[in-house]
Amino acid sequence: MPFLMKYEDSQQYGGSEEGGWWYNLAVPQWRCSIPLPMPQSLAYALCRWLNQREQAKPHRYGYTSVLSHREEFFSFGLEDRLVPVMPMRPFYE
Repeated sequence: MPFLMKYEDSQQYGGSEEGGWWYNLAVPQWRCSIPLPMPQSLAYALCRWLNQREQAKPHRYGYTSVLSHREEFFSFGLEDRLVPVMPMRPFYE
């Protein structure tokens, strides 16, 4: 049974190499994880609908803005189990 997970999305500063780089961080909101007793195709459709609703919300600052830390951005995804923070901080090589 898949879990519908709500994530708080943000961009994190990765380092100053080559002019600076950023990566996306998604932190699960544990109180919003819901087991879905439904077919996987219907669960994916629900997830897409929730993400479209979330993206349609007005934000004062865009996701890639340097002031985006003043906003809350969320996304929804399906997981087979409850997961930790994803992705972990990438390493620059």
